[in-house]
Amino acid sequence: MRKGNQQPLKEVIEYMLKVYRLDNGIKDHNIKASWDEIVGPQIAKHTKSVDLNNKYLYVEIDSDVMRHELSYGKTLIIKKVNEFLGEEKVEKLILR
Repeated sequence: MRKGNQQPLKEVIEYMLKVYRLDNGIKDHNIKASWDEIVGPQIAKHTKSVDLNNKYLYVEIDSDVMRHELSYGKTLIIKKVNEFLGEEKVEKLILR
């Protein structure tokens, strides 16, 4: 039972993360930590870095052939990442 202005701790933490603009950093970390789960081990094995910055997901791939193949599946990767995050946080995928 809540009294007065009491709020669940989860809501308070989420609010503080947004106010101090730390929520993107946490989402970036979650993507990096779960990249293998999101895209599968074969793609993850060829991934050198993953960075989320202002709705752009930058993925550095160590193979030109893999990068070319992934360019055809950008929409699917964006969809998988957004589903993983539970919100539309990624609008564009940049393969390097």
